[in-house]
Amino acid sequence: MKKNLPLNVLWLVFLAFLFLAGCSQEDSPQEPDTHFNYYGRIDFEQEASPVLIWQGSRVEMLLEKAEWVELNFSRKAGQVYFDVLVNGDAQFLAAQQGANRIALPESSTPIKLALVKRNEASSGTIAFDGITLPKGGNSLALPKSSASLKFLFFGDSITAGACNEDGEEDQWEDMRTHNALKSYAALTAEHFLAEYQNISVSGMGISMGYTSGTFPDTWNKLYPHGDRALETFDDFQPDFVFINLGENDDSWSQSRGVQFPIDYDDRYIAMVKAMRQAFPDAHFVILRGGMYGGKKSERLREPWKKVVASLKQTDNNLSSFVFSHWSRLHPRVADHEQMAKELVAWLERKIY
Repeated sequence: MKKNLPLNVLWLVFLAFLFLAGCSQEDSPQEPDTHFNYYGRIDFEQEASPVLIWQGSRVEMLLEKAEWVELNFSRKAGQVYFDVLVNGDAQFLAAQQGANRIALPESSTPIKLALVKRNEASSGTIAFDGITLPKGGNSLALPKSSASLKFLFFGDSITAGACNEDGEEDQWEDMRTHNALKSYAALTAEHFLAEYQNISVSGMGISMGYTSGTFPDTWNKLYPHGDRALETFDDFQPDFVFINLGENDDSWSQSRGVQFPIDYDDRYIAMVKAMRQAFPDAHFVILRGGMYGGKKSERLREPWKKVVASLKQTDNNLSSFVFSHWSRLHPRVADHEQMAKELVAWLERKIY
């Protein structure tokens, strides 16, 4: 006949179970209730796992009582590189599927962490699945940025910062040297403490280029080579819209021995007018330059001037600017710094 265990033995077994469970919990990490602030054109179709797409996309958080944090990713496509800013100090991160652990410094005050995408959308995207902290660590609420200025940049490889950390030759295999955070766009926004978005695609033109799509069909899309258009732009209404396009129309047509696209000006004008409907209060700045075509090519210069003249006839909230500095290769960081210096000096006269 089966005997029942004495009550005191059962009680001891129960206490031992609680003790072991507590020890296990103490040593294990936790996935806390988290507070994230997102900046950029981001895919929130899966709200708990948004896809970071465009260069300069940013996730910010405030952490306390944690010696490390794991940044969790999934659905990685292509190459994806970040700068992880820990209280402003940058750590390079080659993002991998799953948990990516970042060491945090000892601090008696909460630590601000920002995850900022370096390489452009066309070379890689990834879903951010949140964070894991050690036991006792917390994620705190962080006020959303209240930047007084918002900038929106549209462009090609120049504005994207492609190849800007390369050596003596441009290369397109390892995108860790394509750093949008050192582009003239990011540097200009940084000077004015402006929130910004960089919607640029290497190789893309107004009428033709080295990509399958063109910019009039891309500027309002969620992904650079997708068909999902944004329904509204209510979440990001810029004060300034900068557009720098045409280098690829010129170089691609020259490399094929064909004439500069005859519909460049018409397509450019129509695109800017469509953008004006989306951003009714923004000041538009039509840019040119950064490489040979924008600085030296007559094939590009004259159609570009025609675009600017036509737009200014009907839009009194629009300007144009041509960079003096240019590079035969893709602009390196030093070139971008010089371009930003020029644009900042011109903008300061507009803003102040």
